[in-house]
Amino acid sequence: MKNLVLLTISLFSIAWAHAQEQPHDEVINREYQKISQHIAQQYRIPPELLKDTIDRIDYVVEFQVNRQGSIEEPKISRRSFDCKSCERELLRIIKTVPAVTGLSMDDERGKVRYALPVRIRFSN
Repeated sequence: MKNLVLLTISLFSIAWAHAQEQPHDEVINREYQKISQHIAQQYRIPPELLKDTIDRIDYVVEFQVNRQGSIEEPKISRRSFDCKSCERELLRIIKTVPAVTGLSMDDERGKVRYALPVRIRFSN
């Protein structure tokens, strides 16, 4: 039986806030930690994958954080293995991330677009 060994998430943000100014790294890093912890704690291996011989799946999930801190428009932009149930589970979890702090520019919050690489590793 497979166990989830490690859910490795690294963040490359593609962030735009007003006129595409550079985001504040501190805010991005803090929000990254919040999002990555949520994914690592909530992801559940789909049952049909337990019988498969795959030991690693890589994804890139793109989404936008709106001005209120909610995640919008999540989608899988890249995948290393075609597993629809794995993708549904990942998107489900992304949609349930608690509100995050958006970027502020001149005391106004802006939208931020993220590209989040996610690596899921399994052991037998």
